[in-house]
Amino acid sequence: MSHSWTKDDVEDGDLFLEKYKKDINHLFMMGYFIHLHTDLLRNQYFVSDTIENDTITLLDRTKIKRDRSLYKTLIYNDYTNLNVQLLGEY
Repeated sequence: MSHSWTKDDVEDGDLFLEKYKKDINHLFMMGYFIHLHTDLLRNQYFVSDTIENDTITLLDRTKIKRDRSLYKTLIYNDYTNLNVQLLGEY
């Protein structure tokens, strides 16, 4: 099981539901779907603010051309940093 990506690197909850609809009532699958939905919201409201004209603006205002592998690395580094902070806090 993994994230459901379209050809445009957009996560798609509908693809997930189509693939796993028979198992969606299992708690794990519901939790995974909620995880995907929060990723979609994060991309819609946070990540979209960092990308303009196919350029990523870093916190230090450095601008770099969007690249698929770099983009995913940056996004997952954010998750890693957030997880470390959450573990330290709770």
